[in-house]
Amino acid sequence: MNPPKSSTFLAACLVLLLLITQPIAAASGTDADNLHIGCWDDQFNGTASSHLLITPDKIVVAYDDYPPPYEHDIVVNYTSYFSPGNDKMNEQGVSFITKNVPDGSYSDFDMMIDSSDGAVDIIYYCQINFNETSANEAAKEDKDVSYLDLDGGCNTFPWSKLHRADSDDECKDLIAADAESVDAPSSAFIMSGSSAAAAAIMAALFGIIVM
Repeated sequence: MNPPKSSTFLAACLVLLLLITQPIAAASGTDADNLHIGCWDDQFNGTASSHLLITPDKIVVAYDDYPPPYEHDIVVNYTSYFSPGNDKMNEQGVSFITKNVPDGSYSDFDMMIDSSDGAVDIIYYCQINFNETSANEAAKEDKDVSYLDLDGGCNTFPWSKLHRADSDDECKDLIAADAESVDAPSSAFIMSGSSAAAAAIMAALFGIIVM
């Protein structure tokens, strides 16, 4: 007796979905690699005055008193990970080299996260080498950065301390300077092409199966 056509079709669909979603999962990295992604602010006492948006390809820093936002394009092949050696931090930190918009200089962002409090993640970041002429120069070892000294380990200044925002909507206005319109969504909240395609296929297949 042959199995029902619907069962055979469903099995084929599941195999197809596994093939589609596997590259997406592999590209996303581990949780530790992506924990920094999202919207952050300094609202520890009820009012936020600075905001940090981190996407897979961009860092945007905004200060309410000093508009507009500062935009930095991540030079992905220079991204590296390090061990802070600080008991207050997660075991893995991340370092980004960025090309600064619009002047084309380069910066180095070092970031550490404290997720020991299950209620909220805390991020500490240090931006150094604000205006290097190349990514190679920005990526050189920084002797003025200490992962152990949060009060003065960022070129003698404190590390910037932010916590994960209650909602990503808080960062939706941190739009690229060359956005086509003020209403354009931030790149942080646009579904990737591969994810969108997978979602569309899943929806279509589900519609066919239930018919």
